[in-house]
Parts: sequence; structure tokens; C-alpha cells
Amino acid sequence: MTPDQPWRMIAAAAAGDPEARAAFVEAFQPTIRAALERDLKGHLGQPDVIDDLVQEVFVECFKQGGALQRADPTRDFKSFLLGIVANIRRRAWEVHTRRRLEQEGEPHELPDDSGVSVTLDRRYAKELFRAALEHVKQRAVSARGRSFNAHDLLIRRYRDDEAPRAIAASIRSDGGECTAKQVSDAAGKAKDEFRDALETELRARHPDCSAEEISRMGAELLTLIAKGRSGVDSPPVW
Repeated sequence: MTPDQPWRMIAAAAAGDPEARAAFVEAFQPTIRAALERDLKGHLGQPDVIDDLVQEVFVECFKQGGALQRADPTRDFKSFLLGIVANIRRRAWEVHTRRRLEQEGEPHELPDDSGVSVTLDRRYAKELFRAALEHVKQRAVSARGRSFNAHDLLIRRYRDDEAPRAIAASIRSDGGECTAKQVSDAAGKAKDEFRDALETELRARHPDCSAEEISRMGAELLTLIAKGRSGVDSPPVW
């Protein structure tokens, strides 16, 4: 299959072509099922729940004005698809939690490492991070008069874990005047810019989510800016 063939299939499936839709299901059903089973199997009870959720993902993809019609061929489709899966999975878990609360009086929580949150799909998170960083980079280019480049600060402070004191010393060695506190304050502002960019990307991928849901997902993503999944000592999602 040549690089443009998957997108030809996706475009045809979005337009309603029966053969393209059958090919789409065959191509992506294993990915969708694996993501759902990894996070929900054993937690939602009935085995047929996964089957129903797989079908929900395809309904979301194929419906009029659905996800496939919003897919961007300049971006990685698998990460886009995982975002759809994560949205369906999150809604299913919220319904399940409400039912448990009504029946037992207490919400039933997944283990911290379950990955139910959209942010724990690392490939999807990486795609969001790249897109958000590009937003910040473009803003930095258009605001060259600022004392600090927000994009560079994000990379040095959060990706490379460089201390504010070290960044300030580096700036001074290049002839600038800077303190660690100024770096720390500027890094905080850069992080706010990054959060806004993340929320912009999330709104584009999850147009049905409320502002509150987008804000929550953005906040969860920010917890990955300087640590690995669920706090495990592993590289941050960059």
C-alpha cells in the first residue's frame, strides 16, 4: 500500500463508499479493539461491552458530519483515531461510574495505571504535544521582541529538565541580563501558552466535548509535560 492509499480509502469511506468502509473496518478494527480491551476489559463487566464500543467508534467515524470528515491528511491518522477511541471510552466509563454510584453509593474507580484517560494514549499525547508546540513556536516567531522565547523555554525547562538557574546562567554568558526567578516566571507563562495551544488542538479533535471537559483533558495532559505515565519514572511525553 502506497503512502497515499490509506487516505484515499479514508476519504472514500467518509464519502459513504461501502467497499471503502468495509476496508476501513478491516484495517482499523484490531487497533480499536486492542485499545479498548487494554483499558476496559475486566472493568466494565459484560464481555459484549467491548463489541458495542467498537461499533460506537465506527458509528462516530461514519455518521454524517462525523470524525472521518474532520480527519486531516497532513497529520497522523492513527493518533487521530486513538483520540476518537479515547472519547468513546471516556463516555462509556462515565456512564458506568454513574450507574455504580446509583446502585452502590460509591463510584467505582479504575486503577491509576489503567489508561482510561485520553492523555494516557502516549502516541495520541505525543501528536498533541507536537501540534501544540508548533502553535507556540509560531507565536514565538511572531513575537521576537520578547525577552524570552516561549518555545525554547518549554523545551529547555520541561523537556530537557534544565533548571531556571542554569538557563539564566546560559543567557548571561551570551551577554544577556537574567535571573533564575525571571526564567521561572517566563517558563510559567510559556506553560500557560502551551496549555492554551493544547486546548485548541483538543477542541479540534473533540468538538462534542464541553469546555469543562476540554479543560480537564488539557490539565491532565500538562501533568505529562515533566513526567512519564502515571508518575512512573520514564521520559516525558514529548
